[in-house]
Amino acid sequence: MYLIQRETQATLVPALFRVLIFLISATPYARMPKELLPNVITAMCCRLLDSQSNKNEHYALMVNVLSCLEAAFAKVPPSSGVFGVLIDGCAGPSTQQKSSVVAVLLHCIEGEMHFSIRCGALQVLRSVVHNYPSCANIIWEEVRDIVLDLLQAESFEDQKCDANFGPPKEELSIKGRCLVAGMKVIDECLRVSSGFKGADDLKECRLLDIQQISDCTVNKNIKSAPHFEIEAPGPSQNCNLDITLGTSRWIEVIETHLPRGLSHASAMVRTASLTCFAGMTSDVFFSLPVNKKDYVTSSSVHAALSDTVATVRSAACRAIGIVSCFSQILLSPSLPGEFIEAIEFNTRNSSTPVRITASWALANLCSSIRFRALELQADPSAGVLDKSTISLLVEIALRLTKDGEKVKSNAVRALGYLSRFIRFNHHSDAVDEPSNSDFCGDPVWLERMVQALMSCVTTGNVKVQWNVCHALSNLFMNDTLRLSDMQWASSVYSILLLLLRDSNNYKIRMHAAVALAVPVTRLDYGSSFPDVIQGLEHVLESFYSNNLSSSNFKHRDNLEKQLTFTALHLLGFVSPKDDQSLKDFLIKKSSFLEDWLKSLCSLFNSAEDQPLASETINDEDGFSPNVSQKVMLSSAVQSLLIVYTSGNQQTIAQRFEQLARSIA
Repeated sequence: MYLIQRETQATLVPALFRVLIFLISATPYARMPKELLPNVITAMCCRLLDSQSNKNEHYALMVNVLSCLEAAFAKVPPSSGVFGVLIDGCAGPSTQQKSSVVAVLLHCIEGEMHFSIRCGALQVLRSVVHNYPSCANIIWEEVRDIVLDLLQAESFEDQKCDANFGPPKEELSIKGRCLVAGMKVIDECLRVSSGFKGADDLKECRLLDIQQISDCTVNKNIKSAPHFEIEAPGPSQNCNLDITLGTSRWIEVIETHLPRGLSHASAMVRTASLTCFAGMTSDVFFSLPVNKKDYVTSSSVHAALSDTVATVRSAACRAIGIVSCFSQILLSPSLPGEFIEAIEFNTRNSSTPVRITASWALANLCSSIRFRALELQADPSAGVLDKSTISLLVEIALRLTKDGEKVKSNAVRALGYLSRFIRFNHHSDAVDEPSNSDFCGDPVWLERMVQALMSCVTTGNVKVQWNVCHALSNLFMNDTLRLSDMQWASSVYSILLLLLRDSNNYKIRMHAAVALAVPVTRLDYGSSFPDVIQGLEHVLESFYSNNLSSSNFKHRDNLEKQLTFTALHLLGFVSPKDDQSLKDFLIKKSSFLEDWLKSLCSLFNSAEDQPLASETINDEDGFSPNVSQKVMLSSAVQSLLIVYTSGNQQTIAQRFEQLARSIA
């Protein structure tokens, strides 16, 4: 910082700034004085103020300073110290406001500044809004007007050519980048005012109905969503979400900015404009006037079908994927069909990024259909989603399971959602349910879907494998299936046990354990029940005897919780009627099972002795006792007790009888 503030050698200054950018990005601020980063930002802003008197003559220096500021404001997690620097002076006297950080950045994007400076300042403002969303309201009006001016400008004649800057062709490129940066700031501001926190499906841990099977949930941060909270103490920046404000801003941008952005000659600008739609939320979308909602959807579909540039089509597919998360769109008579047409068309594109976003949109649409078909118990067909439409979705997903890994992962998600609600055995109990008739599936679909999932789990990467486990959970939850009658069931259980035992990835093991806990009766496991019990016991025994690798250590508690839940669920089904080999195995492993169940009992007893503490148990701290799990524990102990008693294992039975009394 000393050299940067005093050095005048033109060849040395850029190198100093490159070093500073690296230091800003790599410094572990949690172990440093809390005022370090705020002081760096303040010093950089002072350098900007010193350079602004010369404007274009020192634009290269100002660009370097802005690059450092962008790195500083992009540092995560956001800090209260940096936020304090941002808001300092914003509400003070006029002279103080002009020297505030936000005011300095806004001055740098004004029309008389060089396009390089304006572009750099806009990039800084994007990082500011992303990590410190409260600043969106401060900068909105000025950024909105400046970006609109950039969009309306048809030429660069008003910008004087500088000999040090380069020829007009390079100038044209920089204005394009400046406009893209401006649209990205608009995008961030719209996400803040909309309350965007990421598409629901991006959490990808499990569906709401699967989450009811296990309370083991992993939170996932969405990088595209603004940081609405600061963990460190200090000035609050929590935004009070006002849907009215978000709606009014969206209407304004749809009327003024987006028509120009979507028709711009630059593919980068069209891409940035379409990306704005990907920050839409359901509340804001359905609060828009009908013509504005139609503009959002029709513009996305048109770009997906007609634009010749791959990046634009990919952005259009992402916008379609976001709107597809809103299950109410299925009430539209034409919109689902238009989305499916655009998705299917782009899944055949030669560009891999386009196929990835198209397959992602497909999975989101299938999730919405599943939601309408099950949770809302509505009639989502109404002439829109007939059997031929569902068949088309199945065929698209099956075809995409043969594509690359990222496409395959989304295709597997789509198959899981479809397999959740399609009625494969409707003749038995759905004769008088016309609302569900459109979801009756061909048994051949089921065979092909299972084959595709099994193929993906053996050939796919880590993400594909845990999405397969997630899809199998959905399939098992389809109440029209009789799993015991399915020839493929034993192979599926074997694959899940293999993943649970041998996978090095904690997500795969957790999802495999969830899937094994989905069947609700002993009959559903069929002839595989003894193998599932024995396999799960071996995994438990290995889990408690071996240490996890350091990379998975932080996830040990979640995996332990899920293994416990699944094991209790399955042990509750054991009975004297089981095969002798299984009963012999349970006798052989009685010591381990007793010790393990005793440890669970002690958790419940300690929780009952400290009722206030039990109410605040952290979900991430391991097995969290609750009433339903106590019932499961009691059921597992009673089932084992009956098995040991019927097998004349009196000594073991007495120990388990004492264990059962300790739970009661």
